[in-house]
Amino acid sequence: MKNERLKTMYHETFSGLKLFYRDTNLSESLILNYKVGQIIQEKGFTDMSSIGGGLS
Repeated sequence: MKNERLKTMYHETFSGLKLFYRDTNLSESLILNYKVGQIIQEKGFTDMSSIGGGLS
């Protein structure tokens, strides 16, 4: 596959993708409930930020 086609596919797939953070401290027992790659849907209000590293 040529680079231009890969660039087009990447843009079509990830266009507008943003990374958001939600800082929280969880106990080990709660962390074990989640898996890498798992999609979590929250039906209530969730606060988040696009700025990493916590509050300054």
